[in-house]
Amino acid sequence: MQEVSKEEGLLLEMDFSAQELRDLGEWPYGHPNILEVKMEALTARPYEGFVRIFEFLGLLDEGESYSARRRIRLFVREMLNRVSFRYRWLRWLRRPMPVTGELLLGRVWDHRFEKKARRRKGEEDPRSHYRKGRPGDWRNHFTEEHVAAFKEKFPGLVEKLGYSWEAELHTV
Repeated sequence: MQEVSKEEGLLLEMDFSAQELRDLGEWPYGHPNILEVKMEALTARPYEGFVRIFEFLGLLDEGESYSARRRIRLFVREMLNRVSFRYRWLRWLRRPMPVTGELLLGRVWDHRFEKKARRRKGEEDPRSHYRKGRPGDWRNHFTEEHVAAFKEKFPGLVEKLGYSWEAELHTV
């Protein structure tokens, strides 16, 4: 990739990611047992997004009282889970661990873009995994040739995912 132009690299990336993009087109959307979350919604409102995910999975503790008995039960469950990850033959011990909203939101805060990237969202570092922290920057890099190639290789995918090329291209 370092030996080709950015434009050619984007076309090569489409080929490299072709299977994943085709899989997106074949996914059974709308299944009631699957929570679908768009990345841009999750990055725009991470607290609400992760609360929604944990509620859907039944992992958000609804604030049951923390009696001594309950704290001991949760401690034992946590220790069994830890042991089960260390020793694979004990994986049958694993149980889901509910978390409090406070703990969940603290973890989301700990993993925010600004802390990971050590800069504000929108400040770009092209060499970083946390490049810019804002969705939709592809618009600044895709040419008409890229759009045409994507439409040809993955017809209807953008629309199936609930987007529109025209709306996407005109919101720059």
